[in-house]
Amino acid sequence: MSSFSSDSESAAYDQMNCQHVSTSTASNFNLYYQNVRGLNTKINTFFGNVCDCEFDIVCLTETGLSSSVKSDELFGSGYSVFRRDRSFKECGLSRGGGVLIATKSTLSSSVVSIPQQYDYSIDLLAVKVKLGPNKIIVILTIYIPPSVNCDTYEKFIEFLCTLNCLLDNKECVIIGDFNSTYFSVNGTDRKSSSLQNFSSFANLTQYNCITNQDGRLLDLIFSNIECNVYEDPLPMVRVDPYHPPLNVHFAIKHTRFKNFKSNQSEWQFNYRKGNYINLYQHLCEFDWNVLPDTYDVNVMCDKFYYYLKEIFRLHIPLGPRKYSKRYPPWFSLDIIKMLKAKGKAYERYRKSPQRELYVEFQTLRSETKKLISASHKAYVHMIQNQIHEDPAKFWAFVNLQRGKSRIPGVVNYNESSHCTPTAVLNAFASFFASVFTDSDNTFCASSSINIQSLNVSLPLITNEDVVAACKKLKSKFTAGVDGIPAFLVKDCAVLFATPLTHQCHKMSLEKIQRRLLKYLAFKNDNIYPPRKFPENRLLERFSIPALEIRRNILAVSFLYKVVNGYIDTPEILEVIKFRVPQLQLRSTDTFYLPTARTKLLKKSPIYLMCSTFNKYGKSCDIFYDSQRCIRSIICLKSMANFQ
Repeated sequence: MSSFSSDSESAAYDQMNCQHVSTSTASNFNLYYQNVRGLNTKINTFFGNVCDCEFDIVCLTETGLSSSVKSDELFGSGYSVFRRDRSFKECGLSRGGGVLIATKSTLSSSVVSIPQQYDYSIDLLAVKVKLGPNKIIVILTIYIPPSVNCDTYEKFIEFLCTLNCLLDNKECVIIGDFNSTYFSVNGTDRKSSSLQNFSSFANLTQYNCITNQDGRLLDLIFSNIECNVYEDPLPMVRVDPYHPPLNVHFAIKHTRFKNFKSNQSEWQFNYRKGNYINLYQHLCEFDWNVLPDTYDVNVMCDKFYYYLKEIFRLHIPLGPRKYSKRYPPWFSLDIIKMLKAKGKAYERYRKSPQRELYVEFQTLRSETKKLISASHKAYVHMIQNQIHEDPAKFWAFVNLQRGKSRIPGVVNYNESSHCTPTAVLNAFASFFASVFTDSDNTFCASSSINIQSLNVSLPLITNEDVVAACKKLKSKFTAGVDGIPAFLVKDCAVLFATPLTHQCHKMSLEKIQRRLLKYLAFKNDNIYPPRKFPENRLLERFSIPALEIRRNILAVSFLYKVVNGYIDTPEILEVIKFRVPQLQLRSTDTFYLPTARTKLLKKSPIYLMCSTFNKYGKSCDIFYDSQRCIRSIICLKSMANFQ
């Protein structure tokens, strides 16, 4: 086995190679805004144009949407969508209104909770967006109908002045349709005056200077960030002459940590340039007995991956991680090339607005939209025809359109947002509690449970089973979450069978125990614990020792009965060897054990019983102390070591 560098040496290497220097830098972001005057009849057009755009944030007003239209029909999986549809029942209207904010999926964003202390005919939505390592801004989108009277208008503007995001002097962008017909710097009407007072109070600047066909400003942009506003030549939907679409450019300054050398944690193995002859030979000669002798599956898996990746480092080169842009599956290479060419043409036109450059850009845009539309229709038609042959592709397409996991990221319930998995599950449990009968909890009335009375039969997992499972993998370079490609696992199935078999058997045992503990918690609390809930907390709650502790107690109890004659087995007794103490030795072990050079000897029953007593029973006398006393000491020592 090759020698690997110690943890201290690795830490010193990482510290030496990860010297950082903080520098001030600015990141440019694009925001698109439009009053769309209803999206219900423009969904297909809007979805096609979203696939063709490169905006970081999209803000829309007067969407007119309801719960019958899903956000995934508008944006797909490339954006995180936040909506506030009009409350038709409260305001007494049947259509109109509604605001929407969509952020790129690569940006971390969440809704800012705002109480409904204003008129229901006004729509307000606030989203907190993280645009840099240490920079967060708040985006507010507002729609005020033209029918709102001046008193309601002023009360709403006064309510805006009480928002924490403005009082705390946070960086924010307030954009929307304010419908202040006579807004100007020196406006004298009540609506314009209230907006000017609000701008002065919050220390905000109004940046939009693009008027509509009547020469008026209905859509306003208030911000404490310097912005550049242009009329966007690529509207998402048909343009309303009273509300031109706006393209907002702003730069966010933040502190950036620059590495003199590449950070090793962001590197990955380049499996296409590996020396597999030497790698396979090294794996054949490696002794897997170095894995720790523990019953904690997580510790064994961590050590298994540690030794495996240390071997990979010797034969597979490391390279910087490549982050490729994710396109929808129906985007062909021609579409991607056309998108890049269109983006370059638009940049040339924006820097030098000439007629020839605009015609070039318009031609590329038209061809791109046609290609995207035709490719999307062909892809949907193919998925529909192959639903009987390959249902997995159909559900992959559905999940892509939905862009959601099994557990939603945010759930709104009882006028509050729940973001953590535990809070989401508790909200679901509270919502569906009315259709379930309460449990009498008689199963878990006592905290002490006799686990020994539970009989569980498990199928024996052999090396052949592990090899057969590995052989079913497809030979691909694609790596999983552990960073190891499938073809490598398939080629080395026989070599990995021995350590994986032992881990699979332990995982099957622990899986049954986890299900039992979660069932007990559900019977007590009527709430099922979420995934990755700490198992130690459930064990402590129900006073159930861990599998490793129970194994130690049972092994020592059987050894006690054999040594003291409670079990008449001369064959086992003659194999057990006692260590005769000598004056010059410091060892206080009760039993003599030879050095175990293989896992087979170390896991054998007699060796395991004697080694467990030597490890945890140094303060016990197997001939004098009672069995209860020895069990208690073994349990306490094992629990201290387990934690």
